[in-house]
Amino acid sequence: MSVNSPIDDETLENKMIKMFNFYNLDRDVFKNFIENKFHGWRVMNYDIGKTLYMKYQANKLITFQNSKNFSNIELDYIKKSSPFHAQIIMPISEIDRLLYKFDNFFNKQELTPDLVIINLNDEFTKNVQLSKKIYCHKNINSSYRIYYIKKNNPFCS
Repeated sequence: MSVNSPIDDETLENKMIKMFNFYNLDRDVFKNFIENKFHGWRVMNYDIGKTLYMKYQANKLITFQNSKNFSNIELDYIKKSSPFHAQIIMPISEIDRLLYKFDNFFNKQELTPDLVIINLNDEFTKNVQLSKKIYCHKNINSSYRIYYIKKNNPFCS
């Protein structure tokens, strides 16, 4: 469970996948979102860190479920890392599990929110285009686009 949310990990994962489906973001984009990224002296997936926070913390003392299921380069980073420096490194088995979950996720409940705010500076949402049949949109500044549901909405005239 994330320390930033009372929601359990399963629910967070499901919500994350639902949002990718809602935004029509494909498996490759999802894979890029969850895979480990190298940043100088450490491996840190900031996107996973924002959602699942310390679940995938890794250093020479601890890894997720004491896993050693990492690439050789990732294991080298883990072995050399100080317990005082945070790294978020997801084991290969967890990446595979989430990709499998993404591929086999069936959501009977369709999302159709009245209002959607898109961060145009975010790597994963900046190119999102919601259905023109359902939504109209307005860029409110260089950072945000708002989508309004068309049905009975004066903002869409």
